[in-house]
Amino acid sequence: MADDSPLCAFTIPDRRGSMTGSEFAKTLTHVPSGPARELAIYQQFELGNVPDFMRTPKRLSMPGSAVVLELDILPDVLCVGTDDDFVRVPMNPHTAQRIADLFSASLITPFISDQIWTQADVRINPMSVLMPPAAEMTSTQWFVDQNAKIEHVRAGRSGLIAGHKKDVVIANALALPEFQDRVAIYGWHQTNGVPIQGLNPSKGIPPRRAHVSTYADYSHGVRLVAQDVVRDGADYDLSEIMEDEELAALVNGASGVLTFTRYTTA
Repeated sequence: MADDSPLCAFTIPDRRGSMTGSEFAKTLTHVPSGPARELAIYQQFELGNVPDFMRTPKRLSMPGSAVVLELDILPDVLCVGTDDDFVRVPMNPHTAQRIADLFSASLITPFISDQIWTQADVRINPMSVLMPPAAEMTSTQWFVDQNAKIEHVRAGRSGLIAGHKKDVVIANALALPEFQDRVAIYGWHQTNGVPIQGLNPSKGIPPRRAHVSTYADYSHGVRLVAQDVVRDGADYDLSEIMEDEELAALVNGASGVLTFTRYTTA
């Protein structure tokens, strides 16, 4: 299980927004997926309108060699509202990167996604919250409906949660010319730990099978890791680890050094 002790705080703004998750979702009822919805979502995080439980990170210990690396992870995917009334909000990776920058954080790698599932306190069977593909899957109503399903299955359990969303991730494939306008997704780990969603895109996958970077549907979630990490008891910047030939495997597994570490924010 993940340690509850925070290592270093995310720079989440103090709360200035007062809307609950339900109230915010209602403001988006007639707003289609696209720039207007993305801006509305970003503005809520800029106002610090996140549940209090999201302000206490979870400690993740990364497996590896003799080097001990500890990360701060948000306990859930990005969500808007209060502890009693919040909604998990899908977004495109450009908005996710803006929020990551605001919070002094980074998006996660597939390897970190695996470790979140392994060390989670609450594991959700993705089959219990999966909704059949349809044209409406990018709509606000769909992510609101799935949020209700997740809360029903979660049944009040608290702690680091996994299995309920695919993760928007950073991955080396996004540095390849054919994938530079794509979003990488991975996860939705099943109860046996095997993700339903393998890394997409990855080398060898036709670009047409990867979502464009402006895409987001109900199944996508954004999990953030703090930029400040602890290596063998000393403070480091996550970017140093990601780009170090000897240490990158601690956060990126067999894929090694990260050649793509952030999405554009334009």
